[in-house]
Amino acid sequence: MKIRGLEASYGSHQVLRGLDLKIEPGTLTAVLGQNGSGKSTLAKAILGLVPHAKGEIWIGDQRVDTLRPHERARHVAYVPQSETASFPFLVKDVVAMGRLSHGTGYFESKEDLERTTEAMRVADCLELSSKPITELSGGEQQRVWMARALAQGTPTLILDEPTAHLDAGHVVAFAAIVRRLKREGKTLLAIFHDLNLAEALADRFALLKNGELLKEGEIASLWDRDLLETAFESKFSTFEPRPWMGPDYLPTARDSS
Repeated sequence: MKIRGLEASYGSHQVLRGLDLKIEPGTLTAVLGQNGSGKSTLAKAILGLVPHAKGEIWIGDQRVDTLRPHERARHVAYVPQSETASFPFLVKDVVAMGRLSHGTGYFESKEDLERTTEAMRVADCLELSSKPITELSGGEQQRVWMARALAQGTPTLILDEPTAHLDAGHVVAFAAIVRRLKREGKTLLAIFHDLNLAEALADRFALLKNGELLKEGEIASLWDRDLLETAFESKFSTFEPRPWMGPDYLPTARDSS
C-alpha cells in the first residue's frame, strides 16, 4: 500500500497534512501518536469514510478512490476499535457479512460458508456462532469483528486498536493471528496506544503529530526519548533489563511520565 501527499478534512478542519507512507506486503506498520494526531482519520481515509481533498492511496495497482464501495471492500478490510451491535444477528451471520462484496446472494455459496467458518475458528469465536451478537461481551464482540474482516479475504487489513477490549490470553491469540496474516503476505496497518504492544507486533512504525508524519522507520528505532517526548508531550524514561532477567526477558513497561 502506498500513500502519497494525503490530506483529509472534516469540513473546514484539516486533520491530515501531506502524509506519505508505504507499507510492504507481509508487514505490519504501527500508527502511533497522541489523541487527535490523525491516526483514525488516516484509517478512515483509506477506507473512504472521510473525504481526502488531495493525494493518492494505492493498494497494489489500484488507486482506491477510483473504486466503487464493493470493489474497495475486496481490497481492504477494517477492524474498528469499537462498534455498536444494534440488532441481535447471530454471530455466524455477522461474520458472513464480510462476504457481501464477493457475490450477490445471501452468503450461501460453499466458499462463503467455508471462509466464514474458518474466520471464526482463527479469531476464536466459533463457539459463539449461534449466539446473538448483542449478548456478547466487548471482548467477544471484538473477536467477531476480527473474524468478519478475515472472512473478507482482502490483501490489506486496517486495525484500529484491535486489542482494546481483549483479555491477556486473547491478546496473545491476536498476536498469533497477526503472525499468520504476515506469513500469508497480507499488508497490515494497525493503530496502537500501547507502545510495547506495537514493538512486539510491528515491523515498522509511523508516528503522527498534528496530522503530519513526525517519523517513520523500523520499529527498533522507536525508542528515542527525544522523539517520544516531542510526539507525546510527556516525559519518558528508558527501562534497562537487569542481568538476572536474561536475554529473553521482555519488559512490559518502557515508558513512564
